[in-house]
Amino acid sequence: MCFWKKIERCLPVILCAAAVLSMAFAANPAAAAPKIAIVADYTEPYIDLDPSAEYSNGIRVLQNIYETLTRYDASTQKLEPLLAESWSVSPDGKTWTFEIRRGVKFHDGADLDAAAVKGSIERTINMKKGAAYIWDAVQKIETTGDFTVVFTLDRAAPVDLIASAAYAAFIISPKAVDKGGDWFNEGTSDGGTGPYTLSGVQRGEQAIMKKFDGYWRGWSEGQIDGVIIKKYSENSSRRLLIEKGEAQITNMLSTSDLKALKENPSITVYEAPSWRNIIGFWNTEKPPLDNADLRRALNYAYPYDEVITNVLEGRGVVSKGIVPSGLWGHDDTLDQPVFDMERAEEYLKKSGVDPSSVKLEATIISGSEVYRSAMQIYRANLRKLGIEINVREMTWDSLWEKSKSESPA
Repeated sequence: MCFWKKIERCLPVILCAAAVLSMAFAANPAAAAPKIAIVADYTEPYIDLDPSAEYSNGIRVLQNIYETLTRYDASTQKLEPLLAESWSVSPDGKTWTFEIRRGVKFHDGADLDAAAVKGSIERTINMKKGAAYIWDAVQKIETTGDFTVVFTLDRAAPVDLIASAAYAAFIISPKAVDKGGDWFNEGTSDGGTGPYTLSGVQRGEQAIMKKFDGYWRGWSEGQIDGVIIKKYSENSSRRLLIEKGEAQITNMLSTSDLKALKENPSITVYEAPSWRNIIGFWNTEKPPLDNADLRRALNYAYPYDEVITNVLEGRGVVSKGIVPSGLWGHDDTLDQPVFDMERAEEYLKKSGVDPSSVKLEATIISGSEVYRSAMQIYRANLRKLGIEINVREMTWDSLWEKSKSESPA
């Protein structure tokens, strides 16, 4: 079974000065060498490069290449115009009208207009992959002008928020909208309007992007010309790359690594609230986890506060529900899970399950000191109940596929 546990956390991002590197980016020989940012990521940079289908960590790549109609600012909790200049809604909340920004070019030279928006969203809806369900309320999409799109719904829904989603809301070039997933995953072309265009990929290892000169927002001197997102699973490798200046951005380091980097004057550690929830999933279709009382026992045995205090050193809080603070739908009145070994023992006894017969398997992302340490504490607690849990580290793409399997074991 796949296992993550609920912890809402602050996400530290580590930066050092951007390097100037000679790479496979076209440049005028007489001009300064392009400024390239190397991102040392803890896992694969993407699973799927099809913007209608990706529902995993590929957001790191796609958010730089594609754009949405609106943008949600977590700091203000307000929406901002992006590819839509303005929008309005009928009094019953069932008809939404968006005015599309003029003068925007896709990377392939096509023009952004209402038809491109309609085609993009309909493609995503019809594919029924990834987060396409966010458009479930949409009955039809119409263009009532070259730059006007109307969404008609079967029930009231916040389409302005839906249109800002990080998944399933990207607008795709009309030249690419009929392409299949294989075309997108070749990694040499894309159909976006964003500041960067895809230059090349090595599946499971890296994605290379270069600046799109025709970006509608324009460019300022000194901005990054290209970005390479590359996988380095081990904390020690990512820390060393940052310290040597061979990478400029990384995250998901251990607490000890963060402490050391904070003391380095040439490195900046940014800590800010994130929307990352670490969530545990139980396979409830197989015994013994089809037993609700056993699951309650397992939940009470998890060391929520100890992980936050000793592993994260305060860089997180126990989550209230699955929607993190700062996102629409978060509810501060929901109960928080608690650690209580006495109640764990009570529910284990109530379950009628012989603890010596319970052999669990938990899968976590390889290379994560946070997950390793948290699971070590949890395993010790479960052993007090007589339950064994085997913790397996897996690459993200393998873990993702295992989690989606109908028989993940």
